[in-house]
Amino acid sequence: MDMSQGKSLADSIKAKLESLSSLSNQCCIYKVPNKLRRLNPDVYSPRLVSFGPFHRGKEDLQAMEEHKYRYLQSFLPRVTFSLEDLVRVARTWEEDARSCYAEDVKLNSYEFVKMLVVDGSFLVELILRSRYPHLVTENDRIFGKPWMITDVCRDMILIENQLPFFIVKGFFSLLTPYYQQGTPSILEMVKSHFSCFLSNIDDKMFESSEPEHFVDLLRSCYLPLVPIILEEGISTVYNAPKATELHNAGVKFKS
Repeated sequence: MDMSQGKSLADSIKAKLESLSSLSNQCCIYKVPNKLRRLNPDVYSPRLVSFGPFHRGKEDLQAMEEHKYRYLQSFLPRVTFSLEDLVRVARTWEEDARSCYAEDVKLNSYEFVKMLVVDGSFLVELILRSRYPHLVTENDRIFGKPWMITDVCRDMILIENQLPFFIVKGFFSLLTPYYQQGTPSILEMVKSHFSCFLSNIDDKMFESSEPEHFVDLLRSCYLPLVPIILEEGISTVYNAPKATELHNAGVKFKS
């Protein structure tokens, strides 16, 4: 390699280094690795509704978009802000929200902020209706069909299908005093909404939670309140028993 080639190579590497996107310490929402997704794609993909940018715009999820806007329409009278003010507030959250996603989000500012407003208000309205059934309208397609609310809850706990929790908390904080007074905290409301996943969970765990998103909240609820300290010399690695050991213990195998 002559000097001109060396300089060309150095310039090429330098250009690549300069094009690297900065890594944020707020990053907390990831895509599932392809080698896992290929095994069973349906496990990691929403069935009914998208939250956040990763599955936004998918054709098979478009039917729920109208319901999101209906929920936004119901949410607006419950807050102290006009829709224009709501958009203005969401714009101040955009940079921090983008930094929560592991991959560069291709949505422009207009579409990203719209996503925050529509998805964030939908989630808060959904949680309110889950907690207070009298808020459910007669034409509510989600709570009117048990299978639908089950699928929505399932979609809410997919790692790729998340909004940062501070967005949900932010929209919740905009509720008028009428809805704030006597209303449990957003953490308690979420606990109630996910009660089928959170049986026998210590309330202290919820009180101390500062979750990144819904999946992180559920994960934190299953962590021990007191750190487990192992005695020296005790291994944390457990090997599965051999087939002969299981057979001797009375386990029967089917061919």
